[in-house]
Amino acid sequence: MGTNGLTSPSNSIMMSNGEHNNRRKVLPPDERREMILDAALEVFSKGGFQDADVDEIAQLAQVGKGTVYRYYPSKRELYLAVVERVFDHLQARLEVIQGQTQSPREVLHAGVAEHVRFFTENPRCWRVLVVGRLEDRLNPCRDTMLAHRTLLDSLTTLIREGIACGDFREVDPEYAAFALMSTAATVVEKHFHQDKDTLQEDINSALDIYMRGIGK
Repeated sequence: MGTNGLTSPSNSIMMSNGEHNNRRKVLPPDERREMILDAALEVFSKGGFQDADVDEIAQLAQVGKGTVYRYYPSKRELYLAVVERVFDHLQARLEVIQGQTQSPREVLHAGVAEHVRFFTENPRCWRVLVVGRLEDRLNPCRDTMLAHRTLLDSLTTLIREGIACGDFREVDPEYAAFALMSTAATVVEKHFHQDKDTLQEDINSALDIYMRGIGK
């Protein structure tokens, strides 16, 4: 895997069934779990939860279908594990920023930039979340929102701290956190739907509009 743990599984080398089975036996459980999650990320990112085929995930992960279900008893649990891992990796990058000595305003600016870069660097992660949100609108499932909750709570706390120290004006912290997540999502969408790279300019523009509004 790459440094962020979100790269695609490597193409397998052709081998006999005996060699393949031996490879399965020597893989540590954590490594096998990561291979399954990598494969699931690839498959879910192509067509979402509904169209994903566990057989395809197993083949890509180089394990048996029964092994997939041994780690994740249902396709829904596997999908939620993929979404949770995406947010775990994002949260880890944001926590590095939050751990630095900066004002809430500076953390907010740096955090939005990191949020946007994370998803533009990992487009499959973005597709998994976008397709998942659409499917949840059609077939609501609160489970998929649980992975968002930690990030939302962190942003709400940050905005509350900014209000307390005078960096931000008095607003509803949770609503402001939702709006900030939507702002970051808009920048990511714009990046994937335009021909030229204006990512940093887009981040700066989005933050300026979010912080100052459009009124004179």
